Amino acid sequence: MIDGTQQNAGWQQQPKPKEDAAGAYSQAAGYCQDCGRPLNTETVRVIGSSIFCEPCLQARISATPSPAASMPPGSMPAGPGEPSPVIAGLLGMIPGVGAMYNGQFAKGIAHIAVFAVLISLANQVNSIFSLGIFGWWAYMVFDAIHTARARRDGTPLPNMFGLNDIGERLGMGKNSAA
Repeated sequence: MIDGTQQNAGWQQQPKPKEDAAGAYSQAAGYCQDCGRPLNTETVRVIGSSIFCEPCLQARISATPSPAASMPPGSMPAGPGEPSPVIAGLLGMIPGVGAMYNGQFAKGIAHIAVFAVLISLANQVNSIFSLGIFGWWAYMVFDAIHTARARRDGTPLPNMFGLNDIGERLGMGKNSAA
């Protein structure tokens, strides 16, 4: 046992969220950048603008493969409150909502802003930007599905355009005061 985590078949499983006095479970304070596990305020480890769980941080420090690298995809059971890839895909059809469903609110706002700029360019400049609108829409659906799947399976989150930590870079994230 390392810091209250349970060892199971070679990988570390984070403890279930703790119940407070009112009977409610603590909300996720973030998700590990390497394995995608939900972290509460007690288990989150913030390094710069990156968030890690204790096993992944220890693996990075010791330069050994992270526990997520040794797990086959789909081996981690989905817990209560984890995003569903099907629902994420459906909500991903609405600009920004798929990312927000996955808990990435600043990324959702960035999706809406890019979508609005592409619509404006298609209306004001040239209709060729309509292809960009369709491409961005397809990306938002694809990203929402794959992010939900990564969170469910405990694999690293997809970050095609580097938008996963845009909130922290703009000073809007949970660790902006640090």
